[in-house]
Amino acid sequence: MNLSAILVVTAPANLQSARTQLDQMAGVDTHQSDPASGRLIATIEAPTLKDEIDILKRIQALPDVAMAEMVEHHFEEELENYASMLAELPEGLPEVPRFLRDDVPTAIADREGE
Repeated sequence: MNLSAILVVTAPANLQSARTQLDQMAGVDTHQSDPASGRLIATIEAPTLKDEIDILKRIQALPDVAMAEMVEHHFEEELENYASMLAELPEGLPEVPRFLRDDVPTAIADREGE
């Protein structure tokens, strides 16, 4: 399961409309909002990263949303999915750092002293 926090910005006059639209979207929950600035925090929960990105794109396309950006992301099965995520990286990217290439638990333990 993938879980992300999203910062959503809208005109203050459109905040309630945007919040209503977000609350109607599957996989999206709204949380704290600031009526003065037109900002609110939403969370997306989706089974795959692709599904999560698709939901974020739908949020960004809402007529009352001026901006929506992912500010935090959590992979629940992070270690289990690590190898498949590396295999999906496109060719031609800069070299992946050693601590991301090596065995994940060992690499994380090695970095604790950095």
